[in-house]
Amino acid sequence: MKKIFLIRGNSACGKSSTAQKLKAELGTSILLLQQDEIRKHMLARS
Repeated sequence: MKKIFLIRGNSACGKSSTAQKLKAELGTSILLLQQDEIRKHMLARS
């Protein structure tokens, strides 16, 4: 079964570091999406 991990929190609380460590532990089938990048992409279209 596929799993989804959603990591949320305040700025500079370690979300990206935690996600990168999870990716290193769980393997290459992990996709990291950062909210800032998604927001930039969406705003560029409007």
